[in-house]
This record gives sequence, C-alpha cells and structure tokens, in this order.
Amino acid sequence: MNLSQRFLGARNALLRWSLIAIGLLVLSVPVMDRYSRKALQSGGDSQSPGTTRGSGAASQRSLVRRLEARLCTAGWPAPAASKVIDLNIEWFTIHDAENPRGLEIQLKFLETLAAHPTVFPFIENHPEVASLLAGSDDPKSIVEALSSVDGGNYDALASLFVQHTVAGNCEWLASALCSQAAMIRLLQERGVLGAELLFMYERPQNDTPSSEWVQDYDAWLHDELEARLGVPEEELSAFVQLVHQQGPAIRKRLATNDAFRKRFRADFWPRLNRAAAGVQGQFELYLGEERIWDLLLLDEGEELLNRTGLLAIDLLYGYPSDGRKAYPERLRPEVIQILLRQDPAAIQSLLAFRDEPLFATVLEKPISDQTRGILLRNLLRARPNHPALLTLYARLPAASLDDEVGPPSAGLITWVPFYYTVYEVPNKLLQGRDVTAMDMFQAALDPVLLITDVFTAGGAEIGKTAIVAGGKEAGQRVAARLGDKVTVVLLEDRGKALAAKALGQHVAERVAVQAGAKADRLAPWAVNAFLSETRTAVAACIGRATTIEITKPLQFLHRYAGVSGRTIKNLSGLEARVFMRGDARVFVGLSNVPRRLLGANAAEFLASTARDLGIGNAVESEAGHEVMRQVAETALEAKVGAEEQAYRWRQHVSALWLWAATRHASTDES
Repeated sequence: MNLSQRFLGARNALLRWSLIAIGLLVLSVPVMDRYSRKALQSGGDSQSPGTTRGSGAASQRSLVRRLEARLCTAGWPAPAASKVIDLNIEWFTIHDAENPRGLEIQLKFLETLAAHPTVFPFIENHPEVASLLAGSDDPKSIVEALSSVDGGNYDALASLFVQHTVAGNCEWLASALCSQAAMIRLLQERGVLGAELLFMYERPQNDTPSSEWVQDYDAWLHDELEARLGVPEEELSAFVQLVHQQGPAIRKRLATNDAFRKRFRADFWPRLNRAAAGVQGQFELYLGEERIWDLLLLDEGEELLNRTGLLAIDLLYGYPSDGRKAYPERLRPEVIQILLRQDPAAIQSLLAFRDEPLFATVLEKPISDQTRGILLRNLLRARPNHPALLTLYARLPAASLDDEVGPPSAGLITWVPFYYTVYEVPNKLLQGRDVTAMDMFQAALDPVLLITDVFTAGGAEIGKTAIVAGGKEAGQRVAARLGDKVTVVLLEDRGKALAAKALGQHVAERVAVQAGAKADRLAPWAVNAFLSETRTAVAACIGRATTIEITKPLQFLHRYAGVSGRTIKNLSGLEARVFMRGDARVFVGLSNVPRRLLGANAAEFLASTARDLGIGNAVESEAGHEVMRQVAETALEAKVGAEEQAYRWRQHVSALWLWAATRHASTDES
C-alpha cells in the first residue's frame, strides 16, 4: 500500500470517528440540558433546591444511592428502581430538602409496588407510570391497559390518567382502555373531549357468563360511535348525551334481563334510533326518561313513540312524584289505541280526566270508536261542569250511549303540534337525569367556557379566537377584552337554534318562554351546543403546535357523565388548571398552592415543567390568559426540542401522580 493510499485511509477513519463523535454530542444535548438547566440559570452551580452551594452534585448522588437502595430493599428490581429515581431525582431532591416527611410518604407508596412484580418490566420502559401505579388499587390493570397501546398513542392515552387520578376512576379508565383504546383515541383525534367517559363504568371483576352484557354494550357503543364519526356535530353530540344519560339504565337492563340483552341491538335500539331520526328530530327528547325502554318493549312501542313521543310514557306509566297517575294496566290497551288514532280530543281527555275515578269506568265501556270520540269531546266542552255529564255517562249502559252522545261535532279542538311537549310535559323530562342540570351547566361554564388559538405557534400574531360562552354577559366581557379578534358563540342561542331544528321554531320559542330566564327545559339542547362547540374547538387544535385549557369543560363532563369528579375538584381547590397540547398530552398548572400542601420549590417544579410544555396557548380566564402568555413566551425562547419536551412531560406527570396519590390518601384519612 503506497503512502497516498495510507493517507486516504487514515483521513476516512478520522472522518468516520469525527461523525460518530458529533452524533454522540448531538444525542447528548437533551440529556445534558435535562440536568444542567438549573445549573446554567444559577451561574454554573449544579445544586438542587435546599442544598448547600458547591455540594449539590455530591448530595444528589448520595440521595440517588439512598433512594435506589431503599426501593431495592423493598423488593424492586434494580433497573426499574434506577429508572424511576433518575426520572424523579429533581422532585425527590426538593422534597428531601423542604419536605422530608412528604418524601417518606411517597417512598412508602412506591414500595407497595413490590407486591406486584409483573409491573416492573413496563416501569423500566415508562418510569413515570410508577407514580400512577403507586396510587392505584389495581396496578396490574393499568399496566395491562397501557401495554396494549401502541407507542405513537401512548402519551395521549396515558394523559387521560392525569384527569382521573382518584382510585376507582383509575381502574374504570384502565378497563375502558383495555376494551376500547382504539375507539377512544379515534374520538380524541376528532376533538371529542372526555371520550373515555363514555366507556367508564363499573364492570364485573371476572369474565363469566353473567358478564356477557359488557361485551354486548361495548360493541354496541363502539359501532354506534364509529357510524357517527362523519355526521354533523350536533348528531354525534346528541348521541353522546344519550349515552351519558341512558347508559346506566341500558347497562342495568342488559345485566339483569337476558331477553332484553338478546334483543337490544337487533330490535329495541333500532326502534329508538328510527324514532330519533324521524320528525321529532334528535335524542334530546328522550334523555331523562329511562322508561322509554319499557315503552319500546311493547309491540306498539315504536309506533307510539313516533306518533306521540313521551306522552305515551306519561299516560301508561305516570309520574307519581309529580302527582300524575298512570292509567290502570287493564286500561292500557284502550289508552294505546286512543294514542295511535291520534284523536286530539281523546288524547286531551286522557290528560285532563286521569284523576276522575268515573272516567276509567267510561273508558272500559264496550262502545265504538266514533261514540267514544264524541263522548270525550262532549266532556271537554262541558268543563268545568263536566262531573255531572261524566256521572251520567258512567251510569248509562253501553247500548244507550250511542243515542246519548249525539252526532259528532267538528272544529272545536285543534291539535297543536307537540302539544304535550310544550304544554303538558313534567318539567323534569326535559332536564335530563338531574333536575338542576342547567344550574350545574351554567355554574361549571360561567363566565367563559373555552377559547382556542389565542396565540399561534409562532407567537407573532394573535389569531382570531372562537369563544364559547355560557351567556351574553360573559361573551360581552371577553369580546370587550380582546376586541375584534374574537368570535363569540353563545350556548344559549346555539341551544335555542338546535331546539328549533328538532321541535320547530314555534314550539322551541314556547318552551324557552315557559322555562324562564335559566332556560332549564332547553338544557338538553344547550348541552348539545356545548359538546358540539367544544368538539369543533378541540379538533381545530389537534395536531397543531398549540395548547388549550380544558379545566371547565372537564368539570362539567365529569359531573354530567356521573363519573367522580374528585380529581378535578381537588385540582380546582388548588387553583389548578388543566391544559391539553395539540399532541394530546395533558398537564396541570398550579398557582397559589398553600405551603402546607406543597412546598414552594415543589410547586415551582410543577409550574416550571408545565411552562416547558406550553406551545402557543388558549385559555378561558384572565388569570389563565396571563399564565399561558408566559408559557408561550418561554416555549418560544427556549426552543425546547421534542425529545426534551417528552422527558419534561414525564417528569411533570410522574410528580403530579405521586403527589396526587399521597394527597388523596391524606384526604381519605381525614
């Protein structure tokens, strides 16, 4: 080999080693930054809060060894212990300095995982989950749920546990993910906030023949949601409402009535689905009435629902708590036939005279339909002096009634479309499960529900903002603050528009007038407007470099779905705000945390990790607006890379989960 060839070989070898060195340096930057950011900010000292200047690194290494030894002694495998301590060393160092008792409690929680050795392989790959598992009653179920999630969706679905840290909720969420992770993620990508709530309910502990209803229910819900992914916003929102309100009743019947379970998907559900798609519009009319399934079990049930709506439930089953008696079972065939004939006078007579004992006697008489119709018209026309005529009709034999009632008259009573809905329906029917639904709705969403895209990712301009507000005053306040950069969407107006679409303009206006200022009886349509507008706002942020606040929507959704909102309540008590990024990672911002609950440095750690995660922002209050303005500026100045942000998110949720576990435990003890 000549000198030239040797020279070229040496040069190429040097070039290869140089490239390798550069590559290693690039890869090491996020890791170096991870441990040196605080040191750089403090002039090169690597101390942690609470340590003496110059002794930080040695002190931290000592703490690492002590904590790893502690977990290994408890039964942890060394690799898992090392990964968890490495991720949480900042958090643990802070607590070791300012809250040793809190650190001891957290370590005891982590030590309990030694009783579940199967979770450690997962912890080695996802050390942040150890904090979540430490606060769970069933760690293995959470690992099973998250193990089934592919890597690209892990952060988005793991973020759901930030919203459900309370034991019980965690396990319900884990079961939902085991069954329907793909559908939940698909709904997330479509902007459906709280998609997991649709599948969160108490399930049987073991797979037995008696638990077959769970598979039936989940399969039905999956298929119906999938079929609605491409429909207009309000149609999907109406179905989501129905699931939240009717889900418990459906599950109870599926679990306890085998005949209902076998026919639900093939017969009973299609009947309701067809009725909702008919002239009466949407599911909102049927939200608060679980006895609709009793009606649909009847052979004439679907026809009754199509022709008379909720009126049939009132007359056949009654509302005893409102003093509205049901007709005796022996009269049901006659009541059903009157309803199906849709004779306005006869139907109004059923409503007007249900409390008259002699009226039941008249209905039982074997007379022709024409005679009965004339008789009932005469009774209506005789009010308020009808008792004497009713006594006469009850006394006469059937054969004499044809002569007594005379020929039919015409045009005295006009059937008003949706007469029953507007004039006769009990108040609670249009309020859903909770009679204070609208009060709850307004309390949760006032003053402003959601703002999207206050800042663009580039930070150079403030984008046009879509605000969903609970009422005109709230909308006007926000519009005044942000000027012509906003578009205000009032839920009250949107709710009225949806009600008009379903009921007709005239009926919707009458309902609104009768309901008064709070519009309780329009609550189902206002909730539909909330779900639709929220989905639109969230969907606009998915996949974009932006951050939105979801605190108040989550507060409402947890209550409306009947799932414990203790996590959100606890966070709200700490002036915490829940944010979601465009990549679906969720994080929490804390402010004004009492020192007795969380030390100053620990609070700053959660705040700083939250600031590192902010990209652009969208907030729903003036306080949150200022906080997230800082977040946007910090993110833009820091230029934090994707890998570093992923690591900071893991640090953030790990600390949050571990602190939440110990806080929930102390709350339970008190």
